This record gives sequence, C-alpha cells and structure tokens, in this order.
Amino acid sequence: SDVYKRQTYGYKGFGYSATVNVDAGSKLIRKVVVTGANVHDSQSLLPVLVGDEQTVGADSGYVGKEKDLKALGIQPRIIKRRVRGKQHEPTPELTASQKRFNGLVSKIRARVEHVFAGWKTVFKKVRVSCRGLVRVSAEILGLAFGYNCRRYGFLVRGGVEGVVCGV
Repeated sequence: SDVYKRQTYGYKGFGYSATVNVDAGSKLIRKVVVTGANVHDSQSLLPVLVGDEQTVGADSGYVGKEKDLKALGIQPRIIKRRVRGKQHEPTPELTASQKRFNGLVSKIRARVEHVFAGWKTVFKKVRVSCRGLVRVSAEILGLAFGYNCRRYGFLVRGGVEGVVCGV
C-alpha cells in the first residue's frame, strides 16, 4: 500500500499530505508534491522546489532543512520555534529578534495558506474523495489547476501583467 491507515482525533481513514510551492508575488501554485501522511513534511521540501527560488518561507516543521536550502543557494525563511528546556524546567521564550523574524516570515507564509483556504472555502474540499496516492495526487493537482485559473482571472482583472497560468 502507498499509505498507511490511521486514526487521528477519532477519525479513521487514510492520510495524505500536500506540499505546495507558491509564488510569493502572484500567489500562483508553481508545484505540488503529494505524499502519504506517514512521510514527514520536511521530506517533500526539496522535491517541491522548482530551481529558481531565491528564498523559501516555511513553518517550523522544516527546521532541519535549512542547511540543504543554503547548499542550493536558497535563503531559508523558516519559522523559529522555542527550544525545549530540560526536564521539569519551563521552556524558554523566543527572543525579541526571533519573534520579529517570525512576524516577517509569517507574512510570506500567509500566501501559501491562502491556497489551502481557497481549496477549503471556494472548492469546498476539506478531505479528498478517493484513496490511493495516484488518485489523490490527481485530485490535488486538479484543485491546484482550478485555483491557479481562478487566481489568474483575478490577476488579469487587476491588471497584473506577465502572469502565466499553469501548474
């Protein structure tokens, strides 16, 4: 099987995860990688890269990939998280500079979250309606194409030039 069966918060089913590369300027989806939920999100960071990225904004689940991104000449903008303290001691808070950095990165990350919000609200897709990695990938790519076409129409009406619709 390409994915494992799981139970989370009382929901029994098959889990999948979509990692999305979104252009920060136009909010168009550039590339999508779909994996089983048993694969950690950080494992699909490098496959989702197109190759011309200068910076990558990501949540704290991708902390271990900073060195890989730097090796590719990409500046990582990964959310800082608190370092777990010793046993029976409170976890120290983030410093003021780390909080400022997280605020700046959050503005970039919000553009990616816009895609998932569109899938859930506009396309009414909270869960996929099929099983199997190939079928789920096709469904997610269809959502990405629909989102890009909708976003392209918005950009054209807004007068943004040089935008190409595609997945």
